[in-house]
Amino acid sequence: MSFKYVIGVSGTPGAGKSTFCKTIRKYLLEMKRKVKVFNLDPGCEINLAYKPDWNITDFIKVSDVMKELELGPNGGLMEAMDTFFEEYDHVSREIEKSEEGSFFILDMPGQVRQDFS
Repeated sequence: MSFKYVIGVSGTPGAGKSTFCKTIRKYLLEMKRKVKVFNLDPGCEINLAYKPDWNITDFIKVSDVMKELELGPNGGLMEAMDTFFEEYDHVSREIEKSEEGSFFILDMPGQVRQDFS
């Protein structure tokens, strides 16, 4: 059996989730560990504090879902996450095929901003 480490980072908007992901990634790399950071926030349409190894917004964005389905921010986030979970195999395959001792940091959504136009 091979061991991998998954760190799920959640919290309220502006709590410092992405900054924490950047910092823990840097620390693990300095410790010569294999690490990948996945941005799982489909509402994140600003520059992140780090360059994600996998970014959900390459596949789905809350603002696009809101426009297409005429939903508000919370409904858009729920629909985007439902769509993501239908495609979750990509993330689980990345974890499964990785080397023993690899770290995966999952930067989770906080909340969708209320000011989409």
